[in-house]
Amino acid sequence: MGHIKTRIRLIGGKGSTNVMALADTGASLTTIPLRLATKIGIKINEYDSVETGNGVIKMAVGEVTVVIMGKKVRTRCWISDFINKVLLGAVVLEEIGYTINPNKRIIEKRRLHLYIASCKRQLGHRTKESKYRLQLPWISY
Repeated sequence: MGHIKTRIRLIGGKGSTNVMALADTGASLTTIPLRLATKIGIKINEYDSVETGNGVIKMAVGEVTVVIMGKKVRTRCWISDFINKVLLGAVVLEEIGYTINPNKRIIEKRRLHLYIASCKRQLGHRTKESKYRLQLPWISY
């Protein structure tokens, strides 16, 4: 596991801010302090149970736009009234094609993967159920 600090931009419904975030491969979820979420206008959509080092707790869930190293992604975030820093989870990094290299202690690009075997029907692969076919040059039908 690895973690590093990195500067990111968070964009909510009422504004945006640049913050230092702790990117952590041990955390799957991106977590934002309640005070910051309120300031930039992240609306709570639901509540979810999450596993922490101290057991399972219920947390608010919203959506935020995150800008990391020039790439922008809209993602779910968990809103905390007890964590006082932004935790950037592995899921948001993977969504935009980055990973943490724990040896070099940097965030670096990684190749995005599409698992074809279970996705052929969703991609429009010609089957008995589907007469459409998505034209992707790198997939052999």
